[in-house]
Amino acid sequence: MAKSRWERRVFLIMVGLFLLSQVSSAQLVEKKIDDNQLIAYWSFDNDSGKIVYDKSRNKLNGKIYGDVEYVEGLVGKAIQLNMGENEPSGYIEIAYSEK
Repeated sequence: MAKSRWERRVFLIMVGLFLLSQVSSAQLVEKKIDDNQLIAYWSFDNDSGKIVYDKSRNKLNGKIYGDVEYVEGLVGKAIQLNMGENEPSGYIEIAYSEK
């Protein structure tokens, strides 16, 4: 059964958050991680605009749709997605890549 666009978006966001949780910001700053093993890194430090930039060599940038709020994160900025009545107020779409 085909997944809806909303389910795909949520899945991509969850994958991104999981990947970010596996890498501490301190390690990234100190370059202890092999860039060849890093799939994506979105710092969300650009606190405006509709693009989230991937700082890895893969450049898997995302586009923000709807309303999101930039807030203080554990390290730097974070994006807060608020829940509406039936779905989030905004989402981030990351393009699929075969890399």
